[in-house]
Amino acid sequence: MSDWENFLFLLGRVLIGVFFLWKASEKIRHWNEAASILKKKKVPYISYVLPLSTAIQLVGGLSIVLGLYTDIGATFLALHMIAHMYKVHNFWNMNQGQERNFEKLSFMKDLAILGELFIFIVIGSGPFSIY
Repeated sequence: MSDWENFLFLLGRVLIGVFFLWKASEKIRHWNEAASILKKKKVPYISYVLPLSTAIQLVGGLSIVLGLYTDIGATFLALHMIAHMYKVHNFWNMNQGQERNFEKLSFMKDLAILGELFIFIVIGSGPFSIY
């Protein structure tokens, strides 16, 4: 890869990693609200799911940003995303309306991020990584 391509790959990696770090920090700062949303979505075992989800996002996000075992971090994040998309953004179970459209848009955004995670699983961390 050229220097420009290496830079763009690094930038993409950092942006995706920061996205997950931001999501985790939002959960930590608004813990009760996050638990309330999961309860509304009928997610079971919230007292286990919420801390586990937050930990996966923190560790996986750091893994991707630093380029340290990126493929492993991306795998855990991908599994998390699949479960999250299925349980939280289940627009197919909703009636037409603004909330359904929001959930559909969120699902599609997460689907695009999932695609990027699959790329990291296959290619790894690329240039400028710790490992």
